[in-house]
Amino acid sequence: MSDEASPTNAELFDKLCAGNPNLGMAGFLRDLPRLVKATSAVEREPWVDELVREFIYQYVVKTCLWIGLRIDQIATTFAFSAEDVERYAAKPFQDSDIGADTEHGGTVSRLLAANFGSYAQVGAAIDTCRQYDATQIGAPKETP
Repeated sequence: MSDEASPTNAELFDKLCAGNPNLGMAGFLRDLPRLVKATSAVEREPWVDELVREFIYQYVVKTCLWIGLRIDQIATTFAFSAEDVERYAAKPFQDSDIGADTEHGGTVSRLLAANFGSYAQVGAAIDTCRQYDATQIGAPKETP
């Protein structure tokens, strides 16, 4: 039997982000306020804003729960209702959540990359949502 302790979810999150401090836990915690208030000067259709906002909120909630924060802490910190936190946590991530299955998917991806700082960070966020889903709400559902 190994004396090594099992990694914490925070350590797993860092590993999922390839050990890059800008993508891992330190970057996530540093960027939370910016991500939650993500805005852009680019004019676009309201549904695009909604996709960006919904994905960012889903990512923030799932990551906070995964690293051990409670629903009430998340709700208080981000001024979400407890029901919203539970809804974001329970919704399995699908490619359609970021419009990847539409002709406008590239627009949403570019906006997410601008809000997160890079496409690599968006990829890490998607991986984190899928990891949370797999461990907390069952295997992620693939978009047909």
